[in-house]
Amino acid sequence: MAGYRHPSRASLAEMLYEIALELGVGEPPKRKAALARLIESRMKGTKGLLIVDEADHLSYETLEELRLIQKPAM
Repeated sequence: MAGYRHPSRASLAEMLYEIALELGVGEPPKRKAALARLIESRMKGTKGLLIVDEADHLSYETLEELRLIQKPAM
């Protein structure tokens, strides 16, 4: 990833922004909620896999928010 930051130093919004860039979004939104929706819609219906290196350094809250992005709609 070009904009790599160690997960323990990156905010969730920064991580989501970098993920959106990697998914090919030209100019991702800056708001966390909009980023999460965009990533979810980009990955929906794919067999995409998101791997977060050093995820053991993330807070529980951040891990939970990342998990919710991939959670299938009920």
